[in-house]
Amino acid sequence: MMRTVTTIGGILLLAVMALGLGAALTLFLTLPHTVTIGEAWFVWHQGSLNLAQALVQRYVSPGLWDHVILPALLWPALPAAIALAVVAGALSAVLLIRRRP
Repeated sequence: MMRTVTTIGGILLLAVMALGLGAALTLFLTLPHTVTIGEAWFVWHQGSLNLAQALVQRYVSPGLWDHVILPALLWPALPAAIALAVVAGALSAVLLIRRRP
C-alpha cells in the first residue's frame, strides 16, 4: 500500500519536473531573460494572478501575500523554473527508488 502511494507521488513529481523544465524552456525562448515570476505569470494568465491575490488576501492572510508570495513573485523566472524542476526530480528519485522490504 505504502509503496503504491510513494510510486504515485514519485510519478506526480516527475510530471511537475517536466512542467518545470517546459516552463523554463518556454521562458527562455519567448521572454527576456530578466523577467520575474510575477511578470511571466501576468503574461501567461493575468486573471489567475489577480484571482490568486484576491483569494489569498481575503481568505487566508494579507500578510502571507505581502511578505511571502509577493517577494517570491519578484524572483527571476528562469532560475526558479529550473530549481522547481531539479527539486521535483530529486524528490521523485527518492520516492521511486525501490527499497528492499
